[in-house]
Amino acid sequence: AGVVLVPSTGRPRSAIPERVLELPFIRYAATSNGAAVYDLQEDKVVHSDCFDKQTALDVLAFLEGFDCTRGLYLNGLGYNEEIPEEMLAAMEPRSLEYVRKTRTIVPSLADVIGASEHSVEKFTLFFTDMAERERANEAMAAHPALSVASAVATNLEGNTAACGKGVALLALGEKLGISQNEIMGIGDGINDLDMLRRVGHSVAMGNGAQEAKDAAKEVTLSIE
Repeated sequence: AGVVLVPSTGRPRSAIPERVLELPFIRYAATSNGAAVYDLQEDKVVHSDCFDKQTALDVLAFLEGFDCTRGLYLNGLGYNEEIPEEMLAAMEPRSLEYVRKTRTIVPSLADVIGASEHSVEKFTLFFTDMAERERANEAMAAHPALSVASAVATNLEGNTAACGKGVALLALGEKLGISQNEIMGIGDGINDLDMLRRVGHSVAMGNGAQEAKDAAKEVTLSIE
């Protein structure tokens, strides 16, 4: 019917499920919370908002001040520090399976940043101590180079200060000649808030986070 359907995810390009990519009508995907929007048909990035190398290194040094396991997305791929067994044990089975399938474990994230010609899209943090997560959340929210979001209760996600799914979708819409009021966003999580607040019409899933429901113009049924 001429409607452009765009998966808008916190995942990197390499972690989008094949069952989604195989759909013949999916041409574009907004990944890493909007840090990289891909034209999947031409295999190229059409919009990006990533950290420059020095800022990425500075942010990584800042994040090392928190008791958590750190990771990052770069060039559509996921990298992680070694994840302690107690943290793996604390993860929901779905999150654990996802992390094991999509992350390359490396001894040094700084070395990954330094050796790559590509820019960091997003930082990820996993916590076992929720008080420490809240401390990190407050500090990240106050950091001038960061915007902070979350996909699951035990994680935090750090993008550039101006990055968001909503910003990315509006940028893609501009390229495609689709105005803000013609864009609908459907989401369920904290990392959907930028999208739900910016698009012309926003819908939250009935099983979504309360913050998503509060931000949306409408709430639909649960995914069940």
